[in-house]
Amino acid sequence: MPRLTIYLLFIIAVTIAIDPALAGNKFTTIGGGVSGSSHEKFQVLKSISAIFGGFLILLGVLSFITRGRFEGLVGMVTGRAFEAVTVVPVVLIILGSIMTLPYFF
Repeated sequence: MPRLTIYLLFIIAVTIAIDPALAGNKFTTIGGGVSGSSHEKFQVLKSISAIFGGFLILLGVLSFITRGRFEGLVGMVTGRAFEAVTVVPVVLIILGSIMTLPYFF
C-alpha cells in the first residue's frame, strides 16, 4: 500500500509540473516580473537590504557580547592566536554595514 501511495504522489507531481494550467500558470508569470517603476523597485530593494544589514549588525554585536558564554565553546582551546570566535562578529558587522549603507544614499 505505501508503494502505491508513493507512485500516486509521483504521478500527481509530474502532472502538475508538466501542465501549466494545474501549476498556476507558472510558465507565463516567471518572466513577467514585478509591476511598478524602476524607482519603486529600487526603493524596495534598498529597504530590504537595510533591514537585512541591520539584522547582520545585531547578530555581530550579540555574538561579540556572548562570545564566551556559548557552552559549546567554553573551555575550548584552539592553540592559535587568531580565533574564529573573534573574527565572525567583525565580519558580520562589516557585511551589515555594507548592506545598510545604500539605504542612506
